[in-house]
Amino acid sequence: MQKNKTRNELRNCVIKSFSKEAEINSIYFFGKEVDNKSDEYSDIDMIICSNDLAKTQSKYLKILNDISPIIGSYLLNSTENDFSQMVMLNDFSPYQKIDFSITDSIETKISAGFGPFISIYKDNSLTTKDNSKLDIIKQDSVKNQLDNFLFTVPRFTKCLFRKDYDMYRRWKHISDYTMVLLYEKYFGWEEKTSKKKVHVKELSKLNKVMSNDENKILNKIFPSSGIVNIAESYKLCIVLLITLCKQKADYFKVELNEDFILHIERFLHSEITRYIKTI
Repeated sequence: MQKNKTRNELRNCVIKSFSKEAEINSIYFFGKEVDNKSDEYSDIDMIICSNDLAKTQSKYLKILNDISPIIGSYLLNSTENDFSQMVMLNDFSPYQKIDFSITDSIETKISAGFGPFISIYKDNSLTTKDNSKLDIIKQDSVKNQLDNFLFTVPRFTKCLFRKDYDMYRRWKHISDYTMVLLYEKYFGWEEKTSKKKVHVKELSKLNKVMSNDENKILNKIFPSSGIVNIAESYKLCIVLLITLCKQKADYFKVELNEDFILHIERFLHSEITRYIKTI
């Protein structure tokens, strides 16, 4: 099995690759790197400021793919002046996903409440702006929902290894969504899920119709003893979510990225197994 390249290798590659592009005037990083607290579980949080938004948008995927084949992505935001996407590369650990943005200036991000940032690259010689706009990307809501779930996996597992209490919030979020999708399965799929959680009366209805196999899985996710093995419970939630998302995609005739699903399933199994050995 090929060993993943390091975060530092990825950091150097993205800086080198994007700073070569003539229209890019600055690169900023945010997140743990601002406080010099990045570690082996840290992702790459970066903002590209461009004098020609359309030009940068037209080639950013090729630039990333030249660093390493893209295995998965998740669209966060898409407007004429700001584009944000999470990207995972095949040759790097899922922990080193790239939280990637293209914008016209760092002030756009600051006004949206982002920050603080550190300046990684700046070209003061670029003064002329093309005034081009970003294409607004429309992502299929069913696919984007699953991609969101898949990208949460390394966010949860790194909490386990860091002994970060945020693991409980992340487990609660994903277990609530598991129940929502299970409810949708029996009472009507929603192309764009609106519910955040299943309420008591809805849960009573669900208990009457779901299969024995699903009931057994839920008993493992939410044991009657009240003692939850949070790592195993989370893993079971993700496995069930993937199954439900595939059923939902079949219903709406949406094609999913099966390679990315398998990539994350293998990663989750490996990391939960590795974590259990440490406790």
